[in-house]
Amino acid sequence: MSNTLQKRIDDQPSISREMIREAQGILHQHLKRVGLKHTEQRDTILRTFLETREHLSTDELHRLVTRKDPKIGFTTVYRTLKLLAECGLASQVAFHDG
Repeated sequence: MSNTLQKRIDDQPSISREMIREAQGILHQHLKRVGLKHTEQRDTILRTFLETREHLSTDELHRLVTRKDPKIGFTTVYRTLKLLAECGLASQVAFHDG
């Protein structure tokens, strides 16, 4: 991992273009390792995720993503978030009521 992304991405005060490109590289390498293709939809989801500086549910991220590309389905967002977590670009947070 390079110097830019040594800290978790969500700990950064803002996201630069360089950091987005680096995150795309990390995701693309992970996709290749697990035998999946990189797609424009996955890149759109990643960029939207990185540009949003708050914790999001899958539903909330899906709403934001469909503003950019209405053809991206909920399942694609869900699976891409799992991929982002697998390669260290995202982390799951369990929220409990109460």
